[in-house]
Amino acid sequence: MNKKKILLLFLCILFFSVGFIVHALFFPTVLTNNFLLYTKYSSEKRQISAVKDVNKSLTLVSFDEGEFDPQVAVVGKSYYLGITNMSGKELMTLTSENPLLRTPRGYAESERLVVQLYQAGEYTVSSALHPDRTLKVIVK
Repeated sequence: MNKKKILLLFLCILFFSVGFIVHALFFPTVLTNNFLLYTKYSSEKRQISAVKDVNKSLTLVSFDEGEFDPQVAVVGKSYYLGITNMSGKELMTLTSENPLLRTPRGYAESERLVVQLYQAGEYTVSSALHPDRTLKVIVK
């Protein structure tokens, strides 16, 4: 090989490497249709939307586009219940017979209603936009 071919090959490898690094650092999702970021986001969202016992005294329920996850929550007396709006499309306006489980306004995405329940019993919570979809809260 002569010097021109070696120099041309070196320049091609150099430009390819620089282009690859720039693409990987600044535009990682351009040609992948955000596949890896979407799977990461959906797995994180799934972990948040499930009931998690952060500690024994806090039960979390998620509200996403009119659906409660889970639909039945068992809470100990004087323990906390948190209902988080995971929907970016609609506000969470809760209605219930129990005034503690009502929201005075629509809660936006990632806002949470946290209440401490002292009276044993069963309470039904529903959304103002979706009254047929309910959350059953059992306080023991």
